[in-house]
Amino acid sequence: MVVPLMQQKESLVEDLRTYRRELEEVKTVLSDGLALSEERYKTVYDHAIHIVKMAHLLLRPQSELPDEEKKAVGELLRAEILPLVLLTETTSRFYTKPLGYAGDYQVLENIYHYIAGGKGRLGPVIDRIHLDAPTSVTVRNRRKLLAEYLLKFVRQSNKPVQIMCIAAGSAREIFDMYDQLEDPSVVRCILVDFDEAALAFAEQLSIEKKLTPFIRTIRENLPNLLTGRSKLNAPPLDLVYSMGVIDYFQDKYVVKLLQFIYPLLAPGGTTLLGNFHKSNPFKEYMDYVLEWKLIHRDEADMERLFQTSPFKKTNQIFFENQRLNMFTEARKER
Repeated sequence: MVVPLMQQKESLVEDLRTYRRELEEVKTVLSDGLALSEERYKTVYDHAIHIVKMAHLLLRPQSELPDEEKKAVGELLRAEILPLVLLTETTSRFYTKPLGYAGDYQVLENIYHYIAGGKGRLGPVIDRIHLDAPTSVTVRNRRKLLAEYLLKFVRQSNKPVQIMCIAAGSAREIFDMYDQLEDPSVVRCILVDFDEAALAFAEQLSIEKKLTPFIRTIRENLPNLLTGRSKLNAPPLDLVYSMGVIDYFQDKYVVKLLQFIYPLLAPGGTTLLGNFHKSNPFKEYMDYVLEWKLIHRDEADMERLFQTSPFKKTNQIFFENQRLNMFTEARKER
């Protein structure tokens, strides 16, 4: 039976009230010096995810809820949940954006290493809920997927390989790849990012892992590169990839990025771009609560963008296990 939209809205309001009551109970348990049982945590976690999915049904573009009602639901969700988010150590950074953007390298490091913390008794619990959510699992999945992709790419090349990562952040997947290579000299990597702190972090990792001869960092603003105000000094590249930058770009800038990448590649070279998929049920939560507004796309969108670029077509599209993050591969003609 299809539940009427207004009834769904009323249900969401009641769910939010119940969720806040559950958290107050959790707070009481913790204030008594007791540990939070996994059973109680699972109940709270499941309720939080249910609220996110209810908000998705009400606020997604396909919803027939009037725009004014959507705005009211979004504001209600934000009013109830944002104060909880601001108690957290990791999740709050998506909203506060201390480095100027939501998915900074420190956020990703915390997600990779499952660092749940925050203020008071509830902060770490709320943070843990977000770290267990499918969106965070997706971030950990894509790191693993990209490391495996890079390792396979290098091993199948049967020659020295030149790789560039755009919007590299801490580039953990690069270091994961090197950890599994018998001879690190077979691949040279260039990490491009505008964030000086992220590049400094990657440089320190390079030193610790004795990889400085093989990894070069370039601090550069991507819009400057796309408009030709800046130039990159790089050899012909075998692979240029980015995990999470085009989600922030309108279509015309994605095409500009592909136009920028194409001449950087050696004949037969490959590009790989990641994007959150339209099926992501957490989009509305990200939009309204975290103010982390990404452009979600599907396979048809990516096919269309690549067709209007010098690549002309895609080679393959694949997903991490949650199927929330999509990767599109294309090759330059030989």
